[in-house]
Amino acid sequence: MMIKLIATDMDGTFLDDNGHFDHERFERLLNRLDERGIHFVVATGNQVSRMQHVLGDLADRVSYVAGNGSHLVLDGQTHALKEIPLDELQSFFTYFEDKFADYHIVISSPQETYMLEAAWTRDNLADQASLDYYNKSFPGVELVADSAAIPLKNINKITLKVPMAEFDQLMAFGDGENDLSMLALAEYSYAMDNASPVVKAAAKNLAPSNNDQGVMQVIEAYFGA
Repeated sequence: MMIKLIATDMDGTFLDDNGHFDHERFERLLNRLDERGIHFVVATGNQVSRMQHVLGDLADRVSYVAGNGSHLVLDGQTHALKEIPLDELQSFFTYFEDKFADYHIVISSPQETYMLEAAWTRDNLADQASLDYYNKSFPGVELVADSAAIPLKNINKITLKVPMAEFDQLMAFGDGENDLSMLALAEYSYAMDNASPVVKAAAKNLAPSNNDQGVMQVIEAYFGA
């Protein structure tokens, strides 16, 4: 069966650890794909604007499923764009009003990206390299004084980075492989006794099984109940 489409993630997959790729090699590859009528699709959580910046003069030769699937671009034209509803945006802004800087919150539409001036320089991420990489992920970002200056229009993505120190105060429980990231972050991580071996290996602690009300047992023990 002939392949008609090739899709790839970018960060950590197509791009190297420095966010680079071999431009000439990729151009030759695109030429071969074009000859065979095979589409190359960038599938990424990033916005199209960042990927176009990274790909440079090759940007218009690929298609995009970007913004975690919210933005579909084919042949340079937007074919689908799922915006975040206004009421949900307003609720987010209200809830995180005093966390925009601490959480390095970025509000994005396909055309514009906004970030607080204080968030750009806030050094509560793990290290300066992490902060620099995070900021570089949003080319052309417009820095604003406060969240009230961000227009709630055509927003399709919200990005935030919770400081690692805050996970020192997190207790988490899980049993499946979809829980691995959460367990890896939490200082007090518990795999249920009924969890798979890989989950148990990822957690720092073991809790009784779900059938034995393991979550409540651990919480009660922690508080001396």
